Amino acid sequence: MDFVRASALKGFASLVLELGGDPEPLFARVQLTAEQLEQQDSFVPFAALAQSLEYAAGELDCPDFGRRLARRQSIDILGPVALAARYSRTAEEAIHRMARHMPTYTTALRTSLVELGEGRRRYVVELRARGLPGTSQIHELALGVSHGIAKLLMGPTFRPLRASLPHSALGTEASYREYFDCPVTFDADHCGFDIRGEDLTRQRPTADPLVGELVEQYLREGAVRADDDLPDRVRSLVVQTLPTGRAHVGAVASLLGVHPRTLHRWLAPFGVTFDALVDDVRRERAEHYLRHSALPISSISDLLGYTQQSGFTRACHRWFGGPPLKLRRAWATEQRRSGARAKKALS
Repeated sequence: MDFVRASALKGFASLVLELGGDPEPLFARVQLTAEQLEQQDSFVPFAALAQSLEYAAGELDCPDFGRRLARRQSIDILGPVALAARYSRTAEEAIHRMARHMPTYTTALRTSLVELGEGRRRYVVELRARGLPGTSQIHELALGVSHGIAKLLMGPTFRPLRASLPHSALGTEASYREYFDCPVTFDADHCGFDIRGEDLTRQRPTADPLVGELVEQYLREGAVRADDDLPDRVRSLVVQTLPTGRAHVGAVASLLGVHPRTLHRWLAPFGVTFDALVDDVRRERAEHYLRHSALPISSISDLLGYTQQSGFTRACHRWFGGPPLKLRRAWATEQRRSGARAKKALS
């Protein structure tokens, strides 16, 4: 499963409300919570983003939902990558920097510049996530945001030579032409737009090479630093990725924008290891589920990222001294007795 920063849904709730809908049921339908979305630097499943766009477009009878949402977003949704782009010498340098550090925003998208010849280049957005229920809205959101970023980098008068989408038009072709300010090709073999080479290589008046290089160095070293809250941030990502089976050091390091060795090195001064953090999170969540839920043991095992229930059973023996079903019964008995004592004390 791929993830994306929660900032990808910036403006979603207000747009749904404006269109006469209620965002809460839409979020619940894709298992997102308001708390997740309030933390713009947290990560949510990319599939939830794609599904929420498709549901909103269908239920609100708004086929251009993705493009409308793109108008409410800016380069700032990319987090620290936005700074490296803003201070780049040219749009080309900015686009290369964004492409290089895209995994700090999402692992589901990849961007690139392709040489077309005759002074033309093609900016391509590649959707790498698989198994999505629909991709039209996510493609339109991605290309719409990219179009806005291009105008920021190349000036408000920037016009692509042509925009391309890998699906049929979801509205009138005139509405697309007005939106992208250029001819649009549908059912294309790629998602992107063609650009004049001179637009990419023109020096940007707001460039600050020194700041750009400092931010680039920061991003190369990692999207986070080994500060006091690093273990908590890693724990948070482990909690989010456990149900997907991707709570391993490579996946979490990728979400933080660092190499696994770097993550190990950053955790060392805190006296913890990545494996120990995962084990601690699993133990806490296991006790919570066994004490306070009626979930089947097999479901709890899945939520904790175990490929086989026997692994969960062995872990419960190590953590609590017994198998999960026996522990659930013992804790339930303990809770009933505690409740009875409290009731007796009040009577």
